[in-house]
Amino acid sequence: MWVEQISEKKFKYIEPVSYTHLDVYKRQYIECLVIYYRDVISYIDNISRNIFHVNVFEKENFPR
Repeated sequence: MWVEQISEKKFKYIEPVSYTHLDVYKRQYIECLVIYYRDVISYIDNISRNIFHVNVFEKENFPR
C-alpha cells in the first residue's frame, strides 16, 4: 500500500488533503441522493395524480 511506503511526516501532511477529498465526496454523494429521492418523489406524485385523474375520469363518464 502507498500508506506503508510513505514516511510519517509525509503521511501527516497528506492526511488533511485526503479528508477534504472525503468531505467533497460525501457532499457530492449526499447531493446525488437528494436529487435522486426528489426525482423518485416527483415520479410517485405524478403516478398518484394520474391514478386520481383516472378515477375522476371514470366517475364522471361512467356513473354506476
